[in-house]
Amino acid sequence: MGFNMHEKLTALSKRLKDEQRDLLLAAAEQNTIPSASTIQRVAMLELNIAAIENTSRTKNDPSGLMSGPAVRRSGTCHLQELHIFVGGHEGH
Repeated sequence: MGFNMHEKLTALSKRLKDEQRDLLLAAAEQNTIPSASTIQRVAMLELNIAAIENTSRTKNDPSGLMSGPAVRRSGTCHLQELHIFVGGHEGH
């Protein structure tokens, strides 16, 4: 029995969230500011997770009325609250 697209998207989202969580936990263990590449990876994962959630929501809402910019509230990282330090500059 095959998986439907919603199940596939959910499984992909879980894998990305797990990787993001592992990166954040490893960074927390270091007791220093994470490297720029780690921060960028966490942010890129966040964007991909949001895109997957938007895609899943859009499949369930073809009109698009419920699929504005994704802001996750159930995950480990909230993009709106993420302050990224890259190259010595704080991003918002």
